[in-house]
Amino acid sequence: VCLAQYDVATEQKTVLVNNPRASDAVVVASDYRIYLTSYVGSIPGERGVVTTVEPGTNIETLLLNIEIASCDMFIDEDDNILIIGSSDKSDAKSIYMLPSGNYLNPVVLKTGLGRTRCISKHGEYVYFSDLVSIKRFKYPDGAIETFLEKSVRSMSFSSEYLYYADYRNGVVGRINIQTKFDEV
Repeated sequence: VCLAQYDVATEQKTVLVNNPRASDAVVVASDYRIYLTSYVGSIPGERGVVTTVEPGTNIETLLLNIEIASCDMFIDEDDNILIIGSSDKSDAKSIYMLPSGNYLNPVVLKTGLGRTRCISKHGEYVYFSDLVSIKRFKYPDGAIETFLEKSVRSMSFSSEYLYYADYRNGVVGRINIQTKFDEV
């Protein structure tokens, strides 16, 4: 496992960190600092780490330990980092927000979400998946609602679509955010 940078124009790959401590999800902040997260042990281990990689030196350092088996993260336009994790504990800290400028003081947004897969933000909503559906809530603290019954492993947004990878059926598709029309 390595953290690498890929230049699309030249098709060149540059290894930044060999065998990073965290490697399940990666985001890049506006200052080009890289943040990674991973779970430690197996679920229900409920332990994760967040590391940072300094631009220029490419040295990975531990930022903080978190009480969730972290599996995905998302950084918004203000550099707030959302981290989601899986847990079999009913009171587990499921979604953390690391506020921009103060990543060492995480805020717990949601607890007890069970097994989760991925997280993303679009407009005023945070979207996340569990094993059977895509759920959402108004950012930062709205009530959780089911957006669509669908098992997804990964998701990303464009202006009008939620793109997803459906790991149970082996397909990539998109959902119109307004109409919920789903196409493979």
